[in-house]
Amino acid sequence: MDKITKAERQYWIGFSVFPQIGPVRFAHLLKNFGSAKEAWGASGRELLKLGFSEKLVTDFERFKKEFDYDSYLLRMEKSGITAITSEDSSYPELLKKIDDLTEGSVVRFFS
Repeated sequence: MDKITKAERQYWIGFSVFPQIGPVRFAHLLKNFGSAKEAWGASGRELLKLGFSEKLVTDFERFKKEFDYDSYLLRMEKSGITAITSEDSSYPELLKKIDDLTEGSVVRFFS
């Protein structure tokens, strides 16, 4: 059984697509906001308080406005790509050990 909902998964995928937020920053966001959805909805001011640069916050705000999850998911499906998160029961155990070294939560894409 997976630990995150389908709705929460969309925010995990959104963060994974944004190049300036990797596993460690994402884990930091999850720790501070409790969920990817809440982190996605955080204000620029909240992100700045967490130590993110103004450039990162500006870039992320722009990305959120432009990112179309439904289109992205459709392209993934057409390409036979599946996203699984480090919270999914199907996530490979060996990858969990690697991810533990970075202390990050991640999304991996498989075809």
